[in-house]
Amino acid sequence: MRGGANGSYDGGMAKQRKNSRVLFWGVALVVVAAAVIGVAIRYPMSTWQGILDGTTTPIIPAGWMNYQNSDYGFSLSYPANWQLSTSSLQSDVPAILLGNPTEGTTTYTLRFSIAQNSSGFSSAEYVADMLAQTKAEDETNGTNTPQLSVQFISSTAFSVDDNDGYELNNVFEFDHNAERIYVAHDDEVFIFDFPVADANPNISSPAANNAVAHQIVKTLTFIPQIESGGGLHGNDVSVVVSSSSAASTSSTH
Repeated sequence: MRGGANGSYDGGMAKQRKNSRVLFWGVALVVVAAAVIGVAIRYPMSTWQGILDGTTTPIIPAGWMNYQNSDYGFSLSYPANWQLSTSSLQSDVPAILLGNPTEGTTTYTLRFSIAQNSSGFSSAEYVADMLAQTKAEDETNGTNTPQLSVQFISSTAFSVDDNDGYELNNVFEFDHNAERIYVAHDDEVFIFDFPVADANPNISSPAANNAVAHQIVKTLTFIPQIESGGGLHGNDVSVVVSSSSAASTSSTH
């Protein structure tokens, strides 16, 4: 009787598990279909695929600001409520900071820096060389010195403005993890660094701001480069308000 009872129980449980699997996959298919429909409504399939592979430039929302730097030959757009700082353009590794906000007890900062690429590496090659160099330095210095090697979880290759890009995901940066995106262009590499979407008491609205940071990355375009008399110093900077009808411009020198 005990064996028969167990057989009936096992059979009933197997049937319940089968029904649960059917219900699970049914719900999963509905969720996936809804997501696909939502994407299709927001973007036609050809446009969405173009955004993914870098062949289509995403539409910049009306009211966003457009930052252009002809010394370094690039343009970026960002929301009007985000803060912009160009003071780091004069540092050894030139950079601009975008944030929401960049100052306060909790911040969210996207750092966009420019590094030299005299070897003409692709984005992936540049990252591989950087990782190899930092690992070699750590091995030379030993364990008694701070480690320089970049700690990250995964990596991804993609395209930005018809240029190959390479991303390191979940890079350890002490009080938070970050995304680092490298885009090689001519003899320079343009690097985005911004916090991941995970909840963090040190980071302001990480999920929402991370989504905006990804939108900002997609607005990167390269423009004709005009060198200053003394070389590349980050002058000739303009800020333009994007709108469907008109734009206003202000300059910083």
